[in-house]
Amino acid sequence: MNEHQERVDSIAIANTAGLVITGSFDTDVKVWSLAQEAVERDLSGHICGVNYVAVSDDGSRVVSASDCGPLRLWNPRDGSVLGVFLSDPGPYPVVSVTADGAHALTCFACSELCIWDLSTLRVVRSFDVAQFHSCSADMTASGKRAVLGGLDGPVRVLDLDSGNLLHTLERHGGEVRHVAITQDGTIAASAAEDGVLCVWDLHRGVKLTEFSAELGYKSGAPIALKNGLVVSDDGSIVATINNDRSLTAWRVRPPCGAVTVRGDHPFVCCAVSSDGQLLLVGDAAGGVHFLHTTDPAPKGN
Repeated sequence: MNEHQERVDSIAIANTAGLVITGSFDTDVKVWSLAQEAVERDLSGHICGVNYVAVSDDGSRVVSASDCGPLRLWNPRDGSVLGVFLSDPGPYPVVSVTADGAHALTCFACSELCIWDLSTLRVVRSFDVAQFHSCSADMTASGKRAVLGGLDGPVRVLDLDSGNLLHTLERHGGEVRHVAITQDGTIAASAAEDGVLCVWDLHRGVKLTEFSAELGYKSGAPIALKNGLVVSDDGSIVATINNDRSLTAWRVRPPCGAVTVRGDHPFVCCAVSSDGQLLLVGDAAGGVHFLHTTDPAPKGN
């Protein structure tokens, strides 16, 4: 039985806390037990569909964004609303939360990157990234670095303490609509409308490998900008939601090819555990699937 009533647009994992967070077009945010693969509680309050969720790795804070209204800050342990902020985030805002739940990153309108103090719900740092034409972003668990995907093709790495640009990586042949970074900031992945998925070594600023990836761009924008591409924190697994709404997982370390999985309903978003052993996938009918990478047969809820 599907736990959500409409499509699942976003999914996130708090590995240390053992929690999974899902956001749906049905306006609900759900908190799951990772070990039990079952819903623990609902977080209700959005009046429009939820298109982004982010969770701190310690499980203390969840941030959710919807198609209308402000971002919401939650305590997932008791379901309480801790506050609201950013009253007009715009369509498809990018949201990340630091591992300790102290700060959040937002990126919207391809122009401004903001770091929020989640205890005061005030912006503590902001960066004008209009020059980078950024349409996708992700942040390390420490909140020290961000990776930005540009409409003009490059992938950029930004130091969030100083605002300095650390690397401008090799240019894709089109808009970089998906980026993901490991918690420690050593590995990043990017995928663009040129059909190429790249995996990067951020210490050296070089490309480790690349794959062909048919991500969903036919409608002009993917359903979930951030959750269409994920990389495990150990760098072993990279996964994408494809144009045909299947899921492909590549084993990068050690390299041994790819596996593509299809469900009864189109897949929409995905997340991966820190060790690459578990993929979570949300589908268009409200289902959430727990796929073990050693045997990736869909197990839906």
